[in-house]
Amino acid sequence: MWPEHLEQAWANIRLQHLGVLSLPPVVHQQNEYVGPKVSDALETYLALKGAGKGDLFFTTNRRAVSYLIEALSDQPIDQYTSTDASKFRDILFARKLSSNSVKRGFSVIKALVQLNLSRKRHNHAQRLLRTLICLHVTM
Repeated sequence: MWPEHLEQAWANIRLQHLGVLSLPPVVHQQNEYVGPKVSDALETYLALKGAGKGDLFFTTNRRAVSYLIEALSDQPIDQYTSTDASKFRDILFARKLSSNSVKRGFSVIKALVQLNLSRKRHNHAQRLLRTLICLHVTM
């Protein structure tokens, strides 16, 4: 795996090459970082990671994020909590999705969070990422 600073450098180069503008993060009055909304994080993820991928890649990612938005609303990625992650898992199982489908959904969300964390570290989002990984592994 590449060191974090190289990943950030490559992500910025890919964004520039794609013509995607990297907007500065929204800042609370207390100067706390607020990550992008999950819908915006998805579009960034697809722009960076979708080159050369088939339609299934885009469909799978969009479906997982649409489930998350439907269940918990379109929030900044660092505003979701561990409780939200558990609730999201329960909602997916309540929809009669198989455990493999639920795992795939969590993998998509985890990838979005990881990509955005690589761009700006935030403790709350790191805790959520650890929860997503734990829930994903225990399914």
